[in-house]
Amino acid sequence: SGIPLVPVHHLRSHIAANYVTHPDLEPPFLALVASGGHSHIVEVRSPTEYKVIGQTRDDAAGECMDKTARVLGLPYPGGKNMDAVSQNGDPHAFETPRPHVDGSPYDFSFSGLKTYVINTVHHMEQKGEAPNVEDMGATIITAVSGPRRTSAMTPSSSPAASPPTRSYGNDSKRFARRTTGPCTCPNCSTAATTAPWSRPRGTTNTSPDTEPV
Repeated sequence: SGIPLVPVHHLRSHIAANYVTHPDLEPPFLALVASGGHSHIVEVRSPTEYKVIGQTRDDAAGECMDKTARVLGLPYPGGKNMDAVSQNGDPHAFETPRPHVDGSPYDFSFSGLKTYVINTVHHMEQKGEAPNVEDMGATIITAVSGPRRTSAMTPSSSPAASPPTRSYGNDSKRFARRTTGPCTCPNCSTAATTAPWSRPRGTTNTSPDTEPV
């Protein structure tokens, strides 16, 4: 047909969009990529060379938010709606598991947090109690965002040891800004990336250091 087929990698594009909104950005740097289906800490060595140094072992951050929000009776997308109802919530009201992975300081595991919320709400309902959605939402947001911020800020042995840029999917941007500092997207005063769509999607194994898919 004569029409060229250009391979495009979804996650690399999330990271590369920062070059548009940060014209002075040059590798090496660290990128925190968080969306409904992905959670990665990526060492960007050059515009075309990437190394994943941390990622989720199970659920992605946005996926965890969507599933726990549904348990609390909140509509999709979970991150946006949980953020809206938890502005005045107590982020320390519940003692949740930490989404860290023993022996892998830059990886995350969010399935335990999801299970904790499901079990806690179930036990409360069995006793005729209703969970405080504001407090539970604030606690979940803190639990999800805290380890990602710590992991992204601590790989000081990496040659890309500089303040990380952040690439957020649509569901993750608002609550991440509350816990990691100013968002870097075209709609904010500074700049990362926000996907222009928001739809349910599962976690995949695609990483920025793999071939385009």
